Amino acid sequence: MTERQTRQRLASDAYLATLALEILYENQTADERAGARTIYLNGMGFNQEDAPILTPLARKAMRYGELDRHELATAHTRLPKYARQVRNYLDAGRYW
Repeated sequence: MTERQTRQRLASDAYLATLALEILYENQTADERAGARTIYLNGMGFNQEDAPILTPLARKAMRYGELDRHELATAHTRLPKYARQVRNYLDAGRYW
């Protein structure tokens, strides 16, 4: 899957969006996850703007395996910018 295809699927595919939230959440450091914020500007996990919004969604997705339609809409809007990070994990075979 190319980066462009990944970006498109992150904007529309509920399964991939949920999986991406988990991948990105796991890319956060422990203190970033605990505080639902970005501390280190290391190009991993969520950015400063998205961390407070997407961290709770990631936790819910990991706990319940799904999001409601409003949460999915938020994820679909915010996740495409993380296509490269998600694709790198998928290409490494860590989740497929």
